[in-house]
Amino acid sequence: MAKRYLRAAFGAARDEVLSERAELGIDYRELTAGRRLAAGTFWNLTGTGAPLVVGVVAMPLLIHPLGTDRFALLTLAWVLAGHLNLFDFALGRGLTQLVASRIADPKNEDLPVVIWTSLAVMAGFGVMAAAVVALLTPWFVHDALRLHGSPGA
Repeated sequence: MAKRYLRAAFGAARDEVLSERAELGIDYRELTAGRRLAAGTFWNLTGTGAPLVVGVVAMPLLIHPLGTDRFALLTLAWVLAGHLNLFDFALGRGLTQLVASRIADPKNEDLPVVIWTSLAVMAGFGVMAAAVVALLTPWFVHDALRLHGSPGA
């Protein structure tokens, strides 16, 4: 019973979106047709796989000159940077979805304002996070991890 209700609700929402796009002259089938879909899939997989290939090549090149202790510290920094993506508050994904939904709409005069506002907010969060990390790094390295000495030692 619940599945039937959800299917009907989502089907109605989908039909409403498709009818709005049809009124605007947008053919959704063209966006997912053969070559265009294959090209999008290729670029998506390339964007996902390229960092993996670079990482596999770069790791041995980084471990040798840094040593295992300093490479471990670099790994902690990478983990911290990855976790700081939490403070993006999904603005990047939301902006991407908004632009994708409005890009073909001829009445999208407010789109540049939305884009620049969200980019400014994300840049502000980035600057604040960088300031916090810059302020806490000396304490973290010297007191929490008790690492002393020069990088070459």
